[in-house]
Amino acid sequence: MNSSPVKHQSSLGTESIIRLSEVVKGFAGLDVIDGISLSLKRGEVLALLGPSGCGKSTLMHLVAGLDHPDSGEIVIGGELVNGETGRVGYMHQKDLLLPWKRVMANVTIPLRLKGMSKAEAERIAAPLFGPFGLEGFEEYYPSQLSGGMRQRAALMRTYLYRRDIMLLDEPFGALDAITRERLQDWLSGLISALNTTVLMVTHDIDEAILIADRVMVMSEKPSRILEEEEIPLPRPRSREMVMEDDFLRVKRRIYSILRSGGA
Repeated sequence: MNSSPVKHQSSLGTESIIRLSEVVKGFAGLDVIDGISLSLKRGEVLALLGPSGCGKSTLMHLVAGLDHPDSGEIVIGGELVNGETGRVGYMHQKDLLLPWKRVMANVTIPLRLKGMSKAEAERIAAPLFGPFGLEGFEEYYPSQLSGGMRQRAALMRTYLYRRDIMLLDEPFGALDAITRERLQDWLSGLISALNTTVLMVTHDIDEAILIADRVMVMSEKPSRILEEEEIPLPRPRSREMVMEDDFLRVKRRIYSILRSGGA
């Protein structure tokens, strides 16, 4: 195992493409989000890690524009977008593929909704089937795919909606452990190759460290940021790294923060 510090290498931009300032949200008198601020640079991956029910998905809904914050600002690409959809690609835990459509038709839905012809949408999508591990499955129906392949298709659809910014809400949470680990390795490499900006939610410490540049640990409700942890490991990362000293050192720190926050 390597115990020496590892310098992080990435091609991040310098500007903030997503910025949240003192965002507050509650429901029926219950405070859920309590003044959260964060920012992402172009090409950066930020993981929100916290206990179940702490408000991670609520925060993602706010960034996606599916709900309004009670107060605070959400700025994407330099524009205030509180409650405005269409600025990010958003992938839920469930793949939400349409069962009556083939894979090609499913992944090109965002392009067709933008008014693109079927032929043009398929021309744009076709080169992505290889990188997304779906080459040869273009004409399959979702019912003919494994759970992991369905998630890849859902992620490809999200990417085609907005290539520059993706929100991933526990994308592999519904999969078995082995499939989840394989897809975590694959996603780590894919994100590095695409150089897209990603805000992801997880309750899996290993997943957060494997994929993200930074991890923000959230408290129980009303949710706030307990601490931010930079991941000093080069991307892309692989499953073999989880037993290395540098990985375990970061994992212990994050676990300690979660424990101290009452998780």
